Amino acid sequence: MSNIVPLPRGRDPSAYRPQPGRDGPDFWPTVDPGLQHMAVYRVLQEVSLEIPIWEFAAGEGHLVDPIRRRGRLVIATDLFPGRPDIGCHDFLHGEPPPETCGAVAMTNPPNSQLTEFIVRGLALMDTGWLAGMALLTRLGADTTKGRGASFNRAAYVWKSCWRPYWKPRRKGDQQPRWTAQWTLWLADHSGPPATLCLTHEEIVAPRLF
Repeated sequence: MSNIVPLPRGRDPSAYRPQPGRDGPDFWPTVDPGLQHMAVYRVLQEVSLEIPIWEFAAGEGHLVDPIRRRGRLVIATDLFPGRPDIGCHDFLHGEPPPETCGAVAMTNPPNSQLTEFIVRGLALMDTGWLAGMALLTRLGADTTKGRGASFNRAAYVWKSCWRPYWKPRRKGDQQPRWTAQWTLWLADHSGPPATLCLTHEEIVAPRLF
């Protein structure tokens, strides 16, 4: 008889829900309206209107469109662009496009390469190419070993007090599992970040695109 004792089942049923289906190379589009609103009405209010936004992992443009609707200049690129108006560019290994000099880089990066994206973005900021960088991550991404110093350099952190959907909803989908945060680094700010927690109602209800 086996002497392995099964672990007791946890109390949080969300831990046992299946992960949402993924398409393509670690593709988690920013479809949740609350996360879009946080980008437009919280993150970008800290960025001068004269500064262009470089959406460097633009995918299908789920962040590009609401930012452009607010009158911001957006340069959209992706290693695997999802539509014709998004340029093909390798953020991690390619030379940044000339028009992105002085921009704030902003995206929902692939989770599997988050560390590499942070290192690359901060390097471009430290050399003076970028004016800043804003990343959407799962809540707790800043507590992973090795990332603490990078996140402590940030100027602002906005945390979602709801669990957003990371994929377009389909019939039979389970409830979402992961909360999220937007982090903004600015070239003229060395940290530590100011942090604000936001509910879905207060960020979405007053806003109309």
